[in-house]
Amino acid sequence: MSTSLKLFDWLEVIVLTFLFLLQFFYAGDTYFICGLVMAIILSLKLKKEYITLTPIDYCILLIGLYDLYSIFTSVNPLKSFSYLKTSLYCICYYWILRFSLTDDSKTKVLLSSYCWMFGLLSILAVTYFRLFTQSIHSIGFSDLYPFRHFYQPLGISSNEWANLQILAGGIVILCIHYYRKSHKKLFIISAISLLILFQMVISFSRGIYLALLPYLFCLIFVAWKSMGKRYFFFLLSGIFVILLSLFITYHQEIITTLRMNHTVSQQRSLYSRVNELDATKQFVKDHPWGSGNGNYTLSMDSYLYENDEAGITSYASNLIIQILVEKGWTGFLLYSLLFIVILITICRRKDITTWGIGLILLTYLFKEQTFSVFFMSVPACLFVYTLLAILLSPKIIKEKHASPRNRYTYWLPVGIWLLLFIGIQWDVRNKRHNSSFLTAVENGNTQQAIQEIEQTERIPAYLLNRSLFYLNSFEKTKDSILLVRAENAIRSSISQNPSDIHLTYFLSIILEKRQNEKESIAIKKDLAKRYPENTLFQWGMFKQTYRTGNKTTACNHLVKAIILSPAILDSEFWIKFKENDSLFCKEIATHLYNHIASYQEENPIRLAKSGKIALSLNNIPLAKKKLEKALAQLPNLSMAWYNLSKAELSLGNKGKACIYEKRACVLSMGVLSTESMHKKFTDIQSKPRLINKILLGNYNIKFTQWYSDKLYPFQIE
Repeated sequence: MSTSLKLFDWLEVIVLTFLFLLQFFYAGDTYFICGLVMAIILSLKLKKEYITLTPIDYCILLIGLYDLYSIFTSVNPLKSFSYLKTSLYCICYYWILRFSLTDDSKTKVLLSSYCWMFGLLSILAVTYFRLFTQSIHSIGFSDLYPFRHFYQPLGISSNEWANLQILAGGIVILCIHYYRKSHKKLFIISAISLLILFQMVISFSRGIYLALLPYLFCLIFVAWKSMGKRYFFFLLSGIFVILLSLFITYHQEIITTLRMNHTVSQQRSLYSRVNELDATKQFVKDHPWGSGNGNYTLSMDSYLYENDEAGITSYASNLIIQILVEKGWTGFLLYSLLFIVILITICRRKDITTWGIGLILLTYLFKEQTFSVFFMSVPACLFVYTLLAILLSPKIIKEKHASPRNRYTYWLPVGIWLLLFIGIQWDVRNKRHNSSFLTAVENGNTQQAIQEIEQTERIPAYLLNRSLFYLNSFEKTKDSILLVRAENAIRSSISQNPSDIHLTYFLSIILEKRQNEKESIAIKKDLAKRYPENTLFQWGMFKQTYRTGNKTTACNHLVKAIILSPAILDSEFWIKFKENDSLFCKEIATHLYNHIASYQEENPIRLAKSGKIALSLNNIPLAKKKLEKALAQLPNLSMAWYNLSKAELSLGNKGKACIYEKRACVLSMGVLSTESMHKKFTDIQSKPRLINKILLGNYNIKFTQWYSDKLYPFQIE
């Protein structure tokens, strides 16, 4: 039964909408104030409201408890704690809605508020798409499909934004039903639904296109049941116009998407998913209890990503795979139980709201099997929990005997927030000391650097920074005690987090300095053998064998390292190395030329690298041929465009060189980059590269992603 809302109810909806909106703008919240606001609201709800717990409620409680337990078994507690904070925040939000949605009036206001919010965000996203389109067209491309990943509305990846459209569309569909008697609002809601449909189509995502059919069925079915003929015809006409106009405008991109496995990028994506499935089977066999929440990319790194040609990503390609890797079989059973309970709840009820929610959740679940963002995206979690809370809203009752509690239970959410706050400040403290440590290192203040790094906790990230700092300090002072400290720290880090195989490589360097050549060489050989496509490990073997006088083996390893990272030929190391051992460098150049001249594969990444090597060896015609062939398959390779511009400039084609350089700048610096940013990019590229950044560039990205902090700038010899 619908009732009028009180002032507190309105304030509550405004606060919830504002807290939801903040998640789209990455607002800094060092003291977790958003969590405190949620906890206070829930505490007040616990004191005044009463609900009957359902099987879905129990499942969500169990999931929250399991996330808490996961911290203590995680290979990387820092990341798991960060995930726990997000998980409990979303669960707290869910319970607030469970207590709040006592009648249709509250549900309608909440849905309307979220509908307006996402409508405004969609307008911003469509505006950004227009700018994105203009930017890509301005550098001479008519087909947007190869560049779709550069479209990142509000700083959110295109795939994550596309997934959110399904859930936001679900909210809009429910609004259509709840506001079926309000014609003016129906018109606005219908317009927002068309805006969301527009964004789903321009995502050019295969998963979204597969999910589009059930989504459209749900939208049309609910509209047919809820709207009058006039408004239903308006919506149906709008859908037809949107789809037709988009197909006319972007027919090439849409047809490419629908062909599913036509382009090189689609084939590479499919191939990587097959590899990921195989790797997951092996990982789950080795680690049946999982690696801890938030550690998917860290756990799968040694199985998938220690190949310099593999992209670095923070997302899993499949929700089930991510659950198995992070949460193990126990977590998989918990989420399976939740799915079964939701399915039973939906099947037992016959109303249109329930079936609409069920179809939207199933559509979203299907999309998550093609690209998973649920555990990485707070808005996605909040949307799902909103739909679940609305699904259970008829279960709210007001009898005081329904949920007996003592007075201490009321403040349980605030108590949980306080524990999280303590954990957050512990994390902030570590980050502050690590930042001060890096500043002291930069300023050459060794004593302060030691004091600051020793203030951090003895966990993998900061143990590694300790170890690398002491190792570099040994190079300056030759104090053997520093080497002992470095070895102890790195071994402790490895014992806590064996998934990070780079720790083992750094251990081999320390062992080498401690004159333990046998173990050091064994580690380097093992890493180079297991991960032959890793530049750093090939480099390690090159340095090892070159130092011992085995130049034939050293030549093989350095050639392999350069093939993987041709930027080595632009480094300060190569300039000095040619001066010190010109005969050896000529031999390297001969091997490189023979390799690229005989290379016949169609892999665009390798073709682009071969082109870069040919350019560095001053074989301009061969460089141009290789680069053009690579870019014909993957036109989004920014550095390939830059290298092609240099090749064209060498041939005297200044017009083409200018166009290609602009393409490189836009693709490297972003579609909204300015001329000053382009100049900065070209200035950086014109200078000799630091070998340290070439060899540790990928690991620096991974370190930041895994540990949410900065790596010590270790100087590789």
